[in-house]
Amino acid sequence: MFYVDSFIRDENLLKEIQNEDLWKRFAPPNYNWWNGWWVSNPRNIFEYIIENVWKQYGFEKNVAGFEYWSNLYPPGIGLEWHHDKDEAEARFNNKIVKPIIGMIYWVKIEDLKGGNLEVKWRGKTHTVEPKSNRLVLFNTGEPHRVTKVISGHRRAFLCNPWKSKPLTFKKGDHVDGKFNPVNAPAWVIPGLR
Repeated sequence: MFYVDSFIRDENLLKEIQNEDLWKRFAPPNYNWWNGWWVSNPRNIFEYIIENVWKQYGFEKNVAGFEYWSNLYPPGIGLEWHHDKDEAEARFNNKIVKPIIGMIYWVKIEDLKGGNLEVKWRGKTHTVEPKSNRLVLFNTGEPHRVTKVISGHRRAFLCNPWKSKPLTFKKGDHVDGKFNPVNAPAWVIPGLR
């Protein structure tokens, strides 16, 4: 597990990613797929961030692309122990296929109590406290959870690189929580660069 505080240093980019209007358009439960910068330029700010996180690792040779989504846990909500996997492959074929690694970027944390990331790794439970503009990289195939949010605001952007495109995206690059295709979201911006 690895994390970086003050990940986005460009004040304009940080202001843009924390803009509430952006998040109203990029609402769960939609999951998204991007083939990567070596196939197409980023279509939105989220893909731009993905490129900035992962490009340094030379993924062009080993990765089919990136799954990404967001979450906002209100008070009283958490996420039980789980590991990230191709959800459609698990549901329809009873097969567990996991991503290479994953990331959480905490966009905006305000007055938060609870909502910690806990990861089981090498026989121990490791806890990472959410903090605005903190990036965490870890093996999302390992058991992890989000403790119940007691109070406050916790907004996260998440991404997993995959060796092959998950079955989840068989019908399209934007799907809902039931794997139904959705229209290209309003936040897809052709020609971002």
